[in-house]
Amino acid sequence: MDIEKLIEQLNGYFEGEKLRSGAALDAATALSTLQAENASLRKERDAAVEDVLDAAITPCSYCKHGPINGGICDMDNDNHEMFSCWEWRGPEEGNNGH
Repeated sequence: MDIEKLIEQLNGYFEGEKLRSGAALDAATALSTLQAENASLRKERDAAVEDVLDAAITPCSYCKHGPINGGICDMDNDNHEMFSCWEWRGPEEGNNGH
């Protein structure tokens, strides 16, 4: 299904009408929003897939709580269990989204 074409058709449904609202307009807005969110999630997924192999070798570099990423994890703590607090830092900004 061509989402862009469907959005154009839904937006055009009320063109020229005095009342530019209703189910078709709401649907077009919702589709546009979902399409943008989907693109953002795909970008984040792609960044995570790229990072996962490197994270297996150097986990702290990719951990949200690692000092290199501004976190406060203390790996020297005797009570620290490896990976118990590990959380992906997310895509890096300024590096093609990751």
